[in-house]
Amino acid sequence: MTHEDFRPRIENSDRGITLNKSLAWSILGSLVGAGIFIGMNLAGLEKTSDDNKTLSRANEIRIRAIETQQARQDEKFNNILGYLTRIDARLERIEQGK
Repeated sequence: MTHEDFRPRIENSDRGITLNKSLAWSILGSLVGAGIFIGMNLAGLEKTSDDNKTLSRANEIRIRAIETQQARQDEKFNNILGYLTRIDARLERIEQGK
């Protein structure tokens, strides 16, 4: 036996379509397609994220305006309550003086 006998013989198995090759190409194509799909979705998510940030800023501005308005109304209400308290005190003094 020579050294040549122990070498594996390579036949023309490279030619033709086999099940292994078709599976490998199918998997590769699926992975490339999934990568493109995910890339497109990420681009859409970034646009959605930017839109959400813009809406969030607009809502913050509106909330600040409402908070400021509410603070003014609370101050006016407290002034009215103080005024009513003084009127009530004057009425009690007038009633006690009679």
